[in-house]
Order: sequence, then C-alpha cells, then structure tokens
Amino acid sequence: MEVSILFHTVKQKDTMKKSILTTLLILLLLLNSNSANATKYAWWVNIEYEPAKTEILKIPISDLDADWVFAEPLSIEAVPPEDLQVFKRDTAALGYSFTKQGDFNLDGSQDKAIVGVYKEKNGAVGRFLLILTESENKKWIKFSLLKNPGKAGFSILSIDNGTLAWFFCMECDAFSLIKWERGKYILVPFDCC
Repeated sequence: MEVSILFHTVKQKDTMKKSILTTLLILLLLLNSNSANATKYAWWVNIEYEPAKTEILKIPISDLDADWVFAEPLSIEAVPPEDLQVFKRDTAALGYSFTKQGDFNLDGSQDKAIVGVYKEKNGAVGRFLLILTESENKKWIKFSLLKNPGKAGFSILSIDNGTLAWFFCMECDAFSLIKWERGKYILVPFDCC
C-alpha cells in the first residue's frame, strides 16, 4: 500500500511540475508578444540608421563637418514600410517633417532645416540638425550645424509658435527648441518638469 501511495504522490508532483512549466511558458510567450508589439509601436525609439552618403544637397559632408566620413538626411524612406501609413497620418496632423523651410533667424533670407544622422572617422555616430540659408544666387549654403552625439537614431522637426523644435521621438517630451541668439542658433532643451 505504501509503495502505491508514494508512486501516486510522485506522479502528482510530476503532473504539477508540468502544469507549472506550461503556465510559465504561456506567460513568457504572452509577455514576449506584448513587448514585441510595444517595441513595434514605438519604432522611432529603437531604430538606428547607418549613414552612407558623402554629400547633402550637393554639399560635400567634409564641408559640413571635417570629422564626418558619412552623413545622411532622414526622409520618408527612413520609416519602416509597415509603419508608413500611420506615420504619414500622424506627421500631417502634428506638423512634423524631416525638413522645414522658413526664415528662422528673421534676416530676410530663406532657411532650410534638415535632420539626419552622421558617422565620424573615429566611428562615433549621432544625429544632426543642419540649417542652410539661401544665397543670392539661390544655392543652399551651410549656416549652422547642431549635433546630438551617441546614437544614429530618429529625429524630426516641428515649428511651434514660430520656433523650430527638434524632436527625438514622436510621442514624448524629448526635444529641443532652436533659438536664434546673438548671431547664432542654440539648442534649448525642453524641461517638462
């Protein structure tokens, strides 16, 4: 009698272990699929680009920054195809774009702001905001270059109350205002709290 009770108890423990393992496996799969959906939802947070161009608007990148080996302006092609439709809808509604034009320093000349990514000769990467101004012969020339080193990631522009804003994501407060002060553009990080 003792042997059969012991065998039955061992069998129950094995069944219970299998049941616990199965439950844990299901939970892991659910958590993994939810985190995959969350990551996909905020693709702009994790995406990294590999710049490959040696000129921007016919300006050699060495004229923009002597340390750069590659740079690339971001464009609609920088958006994952599966997210393109939602991105277009959101950018239209919120006024975001990778390029903005206007007279940002109020000097009477058209300016163009472009965001992108760069790679330096030493391998360091980052984001850039290039501000060009239109010359008298209608060519774009470099006026200012602002850099955000560390990650060749997503960024986008908006204009808020006439002030250019450089965003590092689409649904958060990670941005800087671009102000014209004392003859140059400066980054003013937004302080939400």
